[in-house]
Amino acid sequence: MRSLNRVLLTLLILLAAAALAAFLRAKGDSHRLGSATDLGGSLESLRAEFNSSVDHPRLLTVLSPACPVCLAGAETVQGELLETDEDLRVLAVWMEALPFDITRNPARRVETFADEPRMTHFYDMQQVSGEALQDLLAWEDESLPWDVFLLYPAGVTWDESLPEPAAWFHQREEANADHYRTGAQLAQALRGAVGRL
Repeated sequence: MRSLNRVLLTLLILLAAAALAAFLRAKGDSHRLGSATDLGGSLESLRAEFNSSVDHPRLLTVLSPACPVCLAGAETVQGELLETDEDLRVLAVWMEALPFDITRNPARRVETFADEPRMTHFYDMQQVSGEALQDLLAWEDESLPWDVFLLYPAGVTWDESLPEPAAWFHQREEANADHYRTGAQLAQALRGAVGRL
C-alpha cells in the first residue's frame, strides 16, 4: 500500500511539474514575443493583415531577430520610408533564420519600432514565411530567404499564395545578385521603388 501511495504521489508531482512548465513556457513566449503575432506555422494572420491594408502600398520584410544587418535594414525602412511616405504600411516578420535566433528576444526588436503604428510585427518560429518566398523569388541560395524586402502597390491582394512583388531587395551576398542592396544602396533602392508604386 505504501509503495502504491508513493507511485501516486510521484505521478501527481510529475503532472504538477509538467503543468507548471507548460504555463511558464507559454508565459515566457508571450513576454518574449511582445506585441508580435506568432504565425504558429501558418501564414493566415500575415495574409489577413496584408489584405486589410489593400488600399495602401505595402512593404513585407522578413528579418532575423539576431542579425545586426537585418536590424539596420529595419531602421532604414523606418527612417527612409515611413518618415517620408505616410501611406506606406510595413509588415515585419521576424523569422528564426540563424541557429542562435531562438536565444534572442523578438520583443526587443518590436519595441525598437513601437512608436510606428504603420508597422505590424510577426514572429515566425517555423520559417513558413521563408518557405513561401523561396519559389516566389526564385531564391538561389540553399538557405531560405530572409533579410528580404518586398514592395507591393495598393490594390494587390493575397489570395491563394503570396503575390509577386513590384520590386524586391535583400541584404544577403550569396544569393540573387541583381536584387542585392545594403546600407545606403538599400535605402536608395527602397525609396526609388516606393516612388514608382
